[in-house]
Amino acid sequence: MNKHEQTAVYPRTKFKDVPRDLADLLSSLKGFRGTAIGERDYGSLADSIAKTEPFTIILFTELLAFEHARRKEYVETIKHRISSELDETVFNNFGNEINEKMAAYFHNHRDPKDVHLNRLIRQYYPKAKRILRQRYPLTWERDWKSGKVTAARIRIERRRKYDMPEPLCWGETNLPQQFYFMKTTRTYARGCSSGSGTREAHSYFGLAFVELSKRMSIPSYILVYDRDNVLRFVARRNEFLIIPDSMGSNCEVDNKIVSALMAGTWKVKKVESPDYSEIKEIKIFR
Repeated sequence: MNKHEQTAVYPRTKFKDVPRDLADLLSSLKGFRGTAIGERDYGSLADSIAKTEPFTIILFTELLAFEHARRKEYVETIKHRISSELDETVFNNFGNEINEKMAAYFHNHRDPKDVHLNRLIRQYYPKAKRILRQRYPLTWERDWKSGKVTAARIRIERRRKYDMPEPLCWGETNLPQQFYFMKTTRTYARGCSSGSGTREAHSYFGLAFVELSKRMSIPSYILVYDRDNVLRFVARRNEFLIIPDSMGSNCEVDNKIVSALMAGTWKVKKVESPDYSEIKEIKIFR
């Protein structure tokens, strides 16, 4: 990308299989340790990582295709045992009362095996039964006699599989992520807008890499984990690229400084289809 070019666009049709040299690099990342920010000074952070052969990987993730939602090749099925509908009704309607009574009980007693708690819950069963009878007037008698209301239940959770090399697989999010790698120290930081900690990491390491990119070339790799759980290669750039989302959040750097640093930095974003089912293109811009 030359200095006069202001944008570069990579359409979906140009996404490729991960090339062999990049696959080898990704395999080498196993065992890299997450690193803390340390001193909240992006300039000092830049100095500390200058000799670590830094590079960055930007990962965009599409929503899992609807047709894969129940297929074991794409999702992991987890069964959770949860309380009966009767117990749930007790907690939803009388939980505050039970908590107050338990707090008073604990002033002079202990209940390590929940004997007193379970006895207290049973005292609310008549009230809970009346609530359920009013809620389900047509099926109440049948469900009560069959034991359905008092039986423990199973909740099915389906988690998408993220079949990518470590540590790319650990984020488990569809939000854009940026990984900052320090090769010689075998450490990395993950930036993402999913939480305060990852926003802070994205801001400090992002600004440190921006500052460092003024002195040296920092390779940037763009990847897409697609709707079929396949990792796709978009581009490798010699210049540092950054996801602008949440930049400056959860950090103590003045907004004017953040804006000034970001102004001359190449940024990257995804452009999605109207129904958000797939990424139409990846755009690099200033």
